[in-house]
Amino acid sequence: MSVKVLYIFVLEIHKKIYMKNYQKLSFEQLPDAVGQLLEEVSTLKSYLMNNSSANAVSSFITPEKEFLTVKNVSEILDLKISSIYQLIYQNKIPHYKKGGRLYFDSNEIKEWVRSGKRKTLDQIRKEARLDLLR
Repeated sequence: MSVKVLYIFVLEIHKKIYMKNYQKLSFEQLPDAVGQLLEEVSTLKSYLMNNSSANAVSSFITPEKEFLTVKNVSEILDLKISSIYQLIYQNKIPHYKKGGRLYFDSNEIKEWVRSGKRKTLDQIRKEARLDLLR
């Protein structure tokens, strides 16, 4: 689907729901407007999920997995699978083992990546100034 077609489709939804012939919606009209909006979003979602060029959008629409496999983690972190196994062996990456299989909590993986944050030179300078002022 081209961006132009998607843009036109979204504009039509906007006209139908929000503009309603350029009149403001009354409180009584809100339930109908919300229902129509939900139908239109559902139609758009179905169209995008069934369209082969919607792969880039599908990760935005598809809910995030709670638990990940070694392969999922290697793709997310852009590391080789062997590197993931090395991190597991060294107990450097949070993981779970159940029934001989390895699992990773997606939130813990995000926290693990964020824990490696390095401060910028500006942040270090600001902290040093604050320490000197104390």
